[in-house]
Amino acid sequence: MIPSPLLRRAVVAALAALAITWPGMVSAWAQAQPREGFARTSPSGSYLAARHAGDQRDVAAAASYYRAALRGDPRNNELLGRTFLAVLANGEVDEGVKLAEHVLQVDKNDRIARLVLGVRAIKQKQYPVARRELAQPAKRRRPPSASSAPTSSIRPRCAWCRATEVFSRGRETTPTR
Repeated sequence: MIPSPLLRRAVVAALAALAITWPGMVSAWAQAQPREGFARTSPSGSYLAARHAGDQRDVAAAASYYRAALRGDPRNNELLGRTFLAVLANGEVDEGVKLAEHVLQVDKNDRIARLVLGVRAIKQKQYPVARRELAQPAKRRRPPSASSAPTSSIRPRCAWCRATEVFSRGRETTPTR
């Protein structure tokens, strides 16, 4: 208990001033902190963030996170395929063309990559090249079943990724009695 009314008013005024300025001080302190921890995420973290962004229909974030995951694991062909599709879905055609060339180094029968390169050739009025890209015979792939391993070139290799997909697929196809 503060005995003096003058001292009581001074304490109340000081607390009010602190309450008003506290959020601004905390915000300024947070902005001054280095963000290196946020900039360096693991490829698996970027992959999971990309999958979540894709589930939320945030194509721009998914493409960004897939690119980050691909930078962390550039030899991962599944990430390359997913990044390629996400970049195209985001409307980044120039980068999509670059990725299409890399996808075709891995899978010469990728129809979407051939289509992207064929459209680029048409745009550049290179019609024989466009005809060659668009006329490439594509091997038919059998759809993956619940009992077989994933056959798509963009399916993840890691066990925990496959487990989540099998679990999701099992929930959708399991009959309820």
